[in-house]
This record gives sequence, structure tokens and C-alpha cells, in this order.
Amino acid sequence: MRDLIGEAWEDIKPHVEDELRSNAMNPTYQQLLQAIQPLPLTKRVIFRCKSCKRVRTFDYAEYQGHLYRLQPWCDGILLAHPEYDLRCSCGSQNVNSGQVVGTVTHKHCNERCEEATNAVCNCSCGGARHGIAYKER
Repeated sequence: MRDLIGEAWEDIKPHVEDELRSNAMNPTYQQLLQAIQPLPLTKRVIFRCKSCKRVRTFDYAEYQGHLYRLQPWCDGILLAHPEYDLRCSCGSQNVNSGQVVGTVTHKHCNERCEEATNAVCNCSCGGARHGIAYKER
């Protein structure tokens, strides 16, 4: 699916639906899906498009050294990873990303932390609320 990034959404949609159908029959994919579903989403990544300046954050579960999140899609679930999310809705692939790294300090957490677009957090939340204003569902 990586070779489809950058194409128009209408062109990609049938391929995603085909991937869902083929993954539904793939036992390895199903095992991975079952392993990831109960895991807590503990890693946040902030994405900022250089073209349209849109900021998005996604929370991921870490499994065997890789980050995954579950993306509901029609009748199934896709496993998305940070590389999958690098494409902006404006069509640009010129996106900066960074995993949030938090350090707990005595500094009070406020809206500056929640609306942050960088990946470094130095306040009382230790990264738990960093960039949450841009969290996509």
C-alpha cells in the first residue's frame, strides 16, 4: 500500500478495500490484530504538514518494537502505523513527524502543552496531554 501514497483518494479506496478483504483471510494479520487490540495506546506522534500547516496527532500501541494503531474502515479494521499517517489530507507527503518525548517537571500543564506542535514536553503531564488538541479519532 505504500506505493499508493500520493494518489488521489478515489484511486486508493478500492485498493484499501481489497487489502481489508485479503487481510481478513490472512492468519498472520489476524494474529497481529488480536495481539494489538488489548494494548494501551501509549505512544503519541505529532504530524505537521509543511504545505497546508495542518497538525494531527495519533496515539499508537507498541508491539514488538513497532508502533500500530487500529483504523476502523467500512466492515473491517486496518492496522495503521506512523508511515501510513505521513500523508496529509491535502495530498502532500511533505509532513514532519515526531514521537512525543515527555519529561515531568514542576511547570504546570496548560493549553500551550495541549496545543503544542513540537514533540518535546517539559511540564507536569510528562507528555500525557502534549498535542492532544490535534488528536484525530
